[in-house]
Amino acid sequence: MPTASLILEYVKVLIWPAAIGLALYLAATLVAHRLTRPESAAIGTRAVSWDELNKGRAGKVTASIADAEELASLEAAPPANPVVHLQQAIRLVPSDYRDAARQISDHFRAGHVVIVDLAAADEATACRLVDFCSGTTLVSRGVFYQVSSTVVLLTPRID
Repeated sequence: MPTASLILEYVKVLIWPAAIGLALYLAATLVAHRLTRPESAAIGTRAVSWDELNKGRAGKVTASIADAEELASLEAAPPANPVVHLQQAIRLVPSDYRDAARQISDHFRAGHVVIVDLAAADEATACRLVDFCSGTTLVSRGVFYQVSSTVVLLTPRID
């Protein structure tokens, strides 16, 4: 049995370290190869340069980009025409900005159509109220109409 123990000792001392070293070397080589290889080669595709992509069809690409920009600038759906129910319309003839702004916002938030007649207000107050009304409709996605030079109509968003 001295031969069997000698062989076992030989395997322990020489073969196992060599096998572990070889496995580590192969793993390091595989990792290094994957890190230096481009990602497109790893998934089975090839990289295409911009010049190669546009070769012979630069006009089509430019036209496609222009079409995409035009489509992106359009709204998904045109805004619906609001329906005004006159029984829910509130007519205000403001002369003071603070009270008028409060009344406009209260009625507008309640879902009423608000008609604002600015004929009784001075020019500075009328300008401030027009700015307030346009901001109110913009934030709530309502609609702002100028009926005449001194009358504006605010309609809340209709779902």
